[in-house]
Amino acid sequence: MKNKQLLGPDGTFYHGKPMREGDCGGLNASFKIFKEQRTAIINFGTKLTWVGVPPTEALMMAASMRNRIEKEFGLLSYDVSTLPLKVEANKETVIVETYFPSSVDVLVANPEVFLAWAERMEDAAKELGA
Repeated sequence: MKNKQLLGPDGTFYHGKPMREGDCGGLNASFKIFKEQRTAIINFGTKLTWVGVPPTEALMMAASMRNRIEKEFGLLSYDVSTLPLKVEANKETVIVETYFPSSVDVLVANPEVFLAWAERMEDAAKELGA
């Protein structure tokens, strides 16, 4: 029997310690697509109001979401200006930060939201020198 990867905090911290109060460190998350429902889901395994990732990891996460969505749906148009998530390049910590409108453990949205999020993460990562 294979060891199943657990979702949620993994006990690691990018800077060796929490960046701020409520920082739960590195996460194991899952990303799934439900084509018939035209929905994508990312399960963080814990409640979050924000998530921060190093620029190279943000680029990998964005590419993975984009590739999986394009494999299922082909090329989709989307409008980044409608993204309900706030994505920032934090130059002090050199982290790409995403802020959710409310606390989430599972983010469920149409694939266009995830494509817009991917683009914003890529832009922020590039702003940080990735």
